[in-house]
Amino acid sequence: MLIAMDFDGVVVDGVDECMLITWNVLHDRPLSDFNKNVLQKIPSLMAKRFRKLRNFVRHDGHFISSFTEFGNEAIDNDRFTAIYESIPTEEKEIFRDKFIQYRNLARSIYPSFWAELHRPLLDVSNLFETANDIYIVLGKDEESISFILSKYG
Repeated sequence: MLIAMDFDGVVVDGVDECMLITWNVLHDRPLSDFNKNVLQKIPSLMAKRFRKLRNFVRHDGHFISSFTEFGNEAIDNDRFTAIYESIPTEEKEIFRDKFIQYRNLARSIYPSFWAELHRPLLDVSNLFETANDIYIVLGKDEESISFILSKYG
């Protein structure tokens, strides 16, 4: 039997990593602000909304939508897409480039904290103790996935 799992959302929850990077990029915060203190100071309503909208994100550029428009509206995939599409293309491209650059620097300078921001959703230490073929579908690079999995056993 073949088992395929998405890394983000099935094996680990990386929403805090994505939220902290998005917050820092959108507020032009320095890399030294990639820390627990800044994460905990993100306003709770914004953090709650970010977590809710995470379900609609299909690539890292979509994170710009999570802090763009606020309200108590019931959001669905169509509304999320409309918010994203309303942002000028150049602004989206600049955000995505900055997001990727910030993530790469944060991962290389603060590897342990970066990995800790990915909470296991299942017992990683027993993940590969099966006769089945396990495949992990990912948006991150293989080295990062291996580092996170090793951190949790």
